[in-house]
Amino acid sequence: MQPIRHATSQAKPDANAREVWQGADPTIATVTIRTLLRAMREKKPFAALTCYDATTARWLERAGVPVLLVGDTAAEVILGYPNTLHAPLDFLITLTAAVKRGAPRCLVMADMPFMSYQANEDDGVRNAGRFMIEGNADTVKLEVDASFASLVAKMTRAGVPVVAHIGSRPQHAKQVGGYLAAGKTAEDAMKIIADADAMLAAGAAMLLVEATPIEVTEEIVRRRHAAG
Repeated sequence: MQPIRHATSQAKPDANAREVWQGADPTIATVTIRTLLRAMREKKPFAALTCYDATTARWLERAGVPVLLVGDTAAEVILGYPNTLHAPLDFLITLTAAVKRGAPRCLVMADMPFMSYQANEDDGVRNAGRFMIEGNADTVKLEVDASFASLVAKMTRAGVPVVAHIGSRPQHAKQVGGYLAAGKTAEDAMKIIADADAMLAAGAAMLLVEATPIEVTEEIVRRRHAAG
């Protein structure tokens, strides 16, 4: 007696169907500024973690973390200082290069330390260039407000992708007596929004908005999307 066989049909994949993009993922493709811009357009959030060494960077890349920040918090975490003001420029350049060697497919963001760009714009551009050349950074991050628009424009003209860090700025903590949230009053909120507009107009590739009310960040994002 022969067993009964049931015919089954399997749907053939549509050759014209496009695979849905899952977002920025260094395990699939190298992450670049264009990758993150696409993630923004398609409203796909992405992770960004701080990293100081090649071994940790390697594991974070394997875990699919697309953006790694080599932060001036290394002064606290590695060197044991009480704040971020004590991060030496050469030290951070060395750490940035190590992280990029460990995670070559991640976008690596270098944090420019205190007084590496504030005193003189030409020195700021040169130091940013060192992060790009010696540190192999993909972007550099500066703690700024609208008064730094000229410097950001000069870095952009030189080919340096700038991440403008606005809102709460840890390098200014001693001015206000510690690490505090920003934008809690209407006046301060409008100033941060104006800072964001000025940085984007100057050519900043990205914004990092720290410790501000969600309404402030939502307005910045809304204005960025409206501008295209």
